[in-house]
Amino acid sequence: MRYFIFLIVLFLSSYSHAFNAPIIGGSSTAAGGGPGACTEYYNGGWTSDTATRGVGEYSNVDYYGMLYTPGDTDCVCEILVYNEQIDGTLSSSHDYYVVIFSLSGNNAASILGTSSKVDGDSMSNDTWYTFDFSPCVTLTAATQYGIGVFVDRDSVLTDDPENDTTNHWNFGDDNNNGGDAITGGRISWEWDSSIPYTGTLHDANDDPLFVIYTE
Repeated sequence: MRYFIFLIVLFLSSYSHAFNAPIIGGSSTAAGGGPGACTEYYNGGWTSDTATRGVGEYSNVDYYGMLYTPGDTDCVCEILVYNEQIDGTLSSSHDYYVVIFSLSGNNAASILGTSSKVDGDSMSNDTWYTFDFSPCVTLTAATQYGIGVFVDRDSVLTDDPENDTTNHWNFGDDNNNGGDAITGGRISWEWDSSIPYTGTLHDANDDPLFVIYTE
């Protein structure tokens, strides 16, 4: 009996440790997507020290996020993003998504995948949120990609993303950290009637708190 209890405690301890780092609050789905389906691939371990990276705050900053260069060819199934702070009040009409771009220079050359949504009225300060990709998005090793968060308020994902200067949230960011060559800095893209979208690199040494899961 004691041996059986010991095994249960050991199992629970291992499970908690596996997801302890990125999950500190609510998410759209449970991280991991089920046993063996989706596992953490990249987590820079950055510290969030800036609360002014407004998602959907400005009309010319439609997709806001990071440059990302994977070390291996893998299929991205989830991306976790840290919400540092909410400004104003988010409603059920604030729907948030993550998009993955191929790049030409810093410009978005094509959309490789768009995630599931997270409802604004479910969000809280200082919380990680999970954006799922189904099917997963295959990225090639040593190739730079763009990952951007955007807000949709009219249920049309292909038009110009809406903005709200008063009510928005700010993703966590390690300001001027320059931590590694995988995270290439804080960047945004402006929507156009046809891709490519113009990319603006705000700071190559800023490290957004995005955690990448792969299959």
